[in-house]
Amino acid sequence: MGTRATLSFNVNYPVDEVQHVIQVRCADARDGGAVENQILRSLILEYAARGVKVLISRVTIAGSVVNKQSYIEIKDIIKGGLNSSLTEFGEKVRVDQGPGVLHKTVVQISGHADIKVPDVNKLVYNPETEVEMINPDSEINCGMSHSNEAWKTIRALLYNIKPEITFFDKAAKKEKSIMLDNDDDLYILLKNVYAHEGKSAEDFLTSIDTVKEPLKSKKYLRTALDADNELERIPVHVNCGVLNYRTGLKIRIDDNLHVHTILDDMAGLMRYVMDHLPENHPERIRRSSIQKPVCGLICAPDIANPRETLIRYLNLKESSDYDVAGSVFLATGSNVLNPFSSFGPYKLGGICYSIVTLGLRDYYLLGKDVLEANNIRRKVKNDPLMSTIMQHLGVHLHVLTVPEVEAEGINSYVSTVEPDLRKMIHQSIKDFPKDHKSVLNRRIREPSVLALLD
Repeated sequence: MGTRATLSFNVNYPVDEVQHVIQVRCADARDGGAVENQILRSLILEYAARGVKVLISRVTIAGSVVNKQSYIEIKDIIKGGLNSSLTEFGEKVRVDQGPGVLHKTVVQISGHADIKVPDVNKLVYNPETEVEMINPDSEINCGMSHSNEAWKTIRALLYNIKPEITFFDKAAKKEKSIMLDNDDDLYILLKNVYAHEGKSAEDFLTSIDTVKEPLKSKKYLRTALDADNELERIPVHVNCGVLNYRTGLKIRIDDNLHVHTILDDMAGLMRYVMDHLPENHPERIRRSSIQKPVCGLICAPDIANPRETLIRYLNLKESSDYDVAGSVFLATGSNVLNPFSSFGPYKLGGICYSIVTLGLRDYYLLGKDVLEANNIRRKVKNDPLMSTIMQHLGVHLHVLTVPEVEAEGINSYVSTVEPDLRKMIHQSIKDFPKDHKSVLNRRIREPSVLALLD
């Protein structure tokens, strides 16, 4: 019998494994949605009933690009997940085979594009021979596939504003003020404030290959993890894949055939559910639409279902009827809480893209408490490029906390999916084809957990 644990649904159950999954996903407003959240909620309960506690963390970056800044975030989340298990299970925690509670860490980097594959029932695909891009210019592809053009537009806007910016010049070891109106001065600013390692201001943001970028990011992350002495005794697997918002197809393109997580079950179940929805179902229509978010959101990585939480709050406050899928452009990660560090290139670029190109004029800063929310606000205000653009275009910052949302009767763990679709999802968990490595094939150890599915 394993140790017992309590999740947010307040039911005790035996635990012999903790699966900590860190999702690196795009900031695109269509990423996720109420149906996907419901599927993940259901699977977390199914895993719990079988003795596996699931920890879900998120790093949201435009294009799902992993670089120096996002590596630091991912490392902090890895350490935080392990500390959570140590706090709960103490000396029983282990990271390799043996008695006790096994803590497994898996990072999954997921890009998105309008793709198709010949056989949807595989776990891993060869991106060169088995993944076909339906339309390289599809409206549902990642905006960062043209990030060089977006960055050119952002630079032109800055040079039109000509802001006076003061920053610490690391080479001269003193503060320096410039009127920003050219690439040469911008390059100096990028090197000193944003740790830019490129050769010019132009390559601060470069266009990504929507299919191959996850592999490139996986290679970067794997190299960084292997070189990190602090993590050398902690096994961390890195999976990567591509999502198709339009069809619900989620595939892996890595070489980790032996590594199966709750996200793989979610991928198979999402595809199965989407295939069984009628063509005119709102979920299908939403996912095929152009990205038209109504607002932006910046929050910490451990807030449950942040897009859904915010949209439910806005619907209540504004008597509106926004849907989760497609409504919120999201940036999240551990470094958004540090007001003195810079945003990484693709977080900065993604947020500015949402303002300049997508036209957002409202950004919500969501914290677990007032201090956390205000730290996010300070970070945004301290960022010279982001604050300049926001001020010039009249972007409104709304500071919001989870207790404020909960005071309105909104519980982020309670589904907004209609009852008939919830029942369909629960039945689909029994019916969809499962990989032989799936936790869902294990015996049920605590049936009372499954009662929470209804």
